[in-house]
Amino acid sequence: MDIFVQSRGFEPNKDYTWLNIKSHSESQKSKPPISNKTASLIQGDSPSIALERLSDQRLLLLVTAIETENRFDFHDRQIRISAIWIVPPSEEKTMRRFVARLLSVNGFETLTQQLDQAVLLLREPEEYKVKSECREQVNLALQNYSTNLGMDGATIRSFANGQPLDYKKFIIICQNLSLDWRTIKDNADNPKSLEYGFDANFQDLELIYLTYPTNELMENALPNLNRKIGCNSPELREKLAQELRRCKLPDDNGPLVIVTGFKKKASLEQSGVWRSLSTLVKASDWEEVQEQDYSQSGRNFLTVPISEIFQRLSQWLDF
Repeated sequence: MDIFVQSRGFEPNKDYTWLNIKSHSESQKSKPPISNKTASLIQGDSPSIALERLSDQRLLLLVTAIETENRFDFHDRQIRISAIWIVPPSEEKTMRRFVARLLSVNGFETLTQQLDQAVLLLREPEEYKVKSECREQVNLALQNYSTNLGMDGATIRSFANGQPLDYKKFIIICQNLSLDWRTIKDNADNPKSLEYGFDANFQDLELIYLTYPTNELMENALPNLNRKIGCNSPELREKLAQELRRCKLPDDNGPLVIVTGFKKKASLEQSGVWRSLSTLVKASDWEEVQEQDYSQSGRNFLTVPISEIFQRLSQWLDF
């Protein structure tokens, strides 16, 4: 299983980024293999679900814009969490069960609580100190600096000797000395993931995917391949959940299920998605998407005589 998480940190330089969460090593910044087509079909800043079959037949589930309590950035804006689970095709039944659970009543609410526990918001420490290998550089900068730094001698000595110092004072001294505070700051006591402002626990995220009621019945009936679209309502989400518990997924590659906010009906109809729900679709029940067949019109065009084509062009151009 591959797991990715997107979020941001509290500080202004800790913007949204994707991390590949590892089970036995540090998380790494990495873009997940979600297709551009699937990404374009969801409203990224609204809670959405996208289920896609990748070209290697693995199943990818994207859940976006989860807002947990008491998670805000430096501007007091809500920090969102998005997550991706990728599993082999042999895990299809478990994946269907997971998606059905998210679609059911209170599914997103439960996921929000679980992600709040699994994804950690990491704050920079309140105090910084100069790392040992940079102290000679710092002392040289202090000797060559003739202007008053605007701080008392005890503070400057603490800075030069690698003592913990209030991070605001630390940054001001570095700026006055033309030193890059990020380079000389000691990160020995901080996890590497502090670079991104958040991290996540692989085992917790794996457990979110694997946990399900023991009495939940799953079947393996063949799917109805007719494409359908409807309103993103509790009623249709429940119908979709029931269908996922009952039927296998189509074998097609690409996006299979889309549940999102403001996405135009026409865009979803043209996308080829098997099942799609959007708040912009007004249908209270499923509507079958009519397949457009351009082949017949192409054959008719080829059977039209050349003389008639020129005649029609002449009429159109008003020759």
